[in-house]
Amino acid sequence: MNFSAANTFKLSKKWDWSLAFLLRFNSHESIDDFYYYEFGDNKNRHDFSSYFSFQKKLAIGTTFRTQFDPIWIGFVGVKLKEKLNLQFSFNVGKEEYEPRFWEALTQYQF
Repeated sequence: MNFSAANTFKLSKKWDWSLAFLLRFNSHESIDDFYYYEFGDNKNRHDFSSYFSFQKKLAIGTTFRTQFDPIWIGFVGVKLKEKLNLQFSFNVGKEEYEPRFWEALTQYQF
């Protein structure tokens, strides 16, 4: 189950600033087998995001994720069509035991 909330503030005619929160509840015990490391007692994920968007076409921001060891995730997004968005994310701080990861997200708004 997921719970999210977000709000966008108009900074100027061309610039917006958005804040978002995501809380993901994991109730399955077998999910530990899916990852190569243990969840421990923290099976829930909290994401706090903030990003700036230019003319609602280009976005750049960051997310602070609290699951496992807290990490910072940077992202950049672009609106391809009126209802189609593309976003790329990566972990900003890379530790010796954590590999660099990249994520791609495609979003279609109905």
